Amino acid sequence: MASHAHFSADQELQLEHRQHHPGNAEYVKIAIILAIITLAEVVIWYMESVKDLLVPALIIMSVAKFLIVVGYFMHLKFDNHFFSYVFFFGLGIAMMIFISLGFIFACHEAVTFFGDLT
Repeated sequence: MASHAHFSADQELQLEHRQHHPGNAEYVKIAIILAIITLAEVVIWYMESVKDLLVPALIIMSVAKFLIVVGYFMHLKFDNHFFSYVFFFGLGIAMMIFISLGFIFACHEAVTFFGDLT
């Protein structure tokens, strides 16, 4: 087996990237997982018994799919962890804004409802 000592730094980086890059079978597994989560989202939409949990369940499944896509298809799992932290920080900020807006609208509806009673 030949030594890697004669490769340039760029060639070494490309070789290391190829060794850590998932193969086609891994991508098929990820696609199947994403399809199953999507199927669960569609099924839960039509289930009357879980209407109270619909929004939280869809949010959790969407976040799971986001993390899978970012982790594998954007190769963050194989890159420097700093990039993962940047994406997780952005996701955390987005979720805080989403929850805050939901709280604001819920409080506004409650105030409007009780204001109409007087």
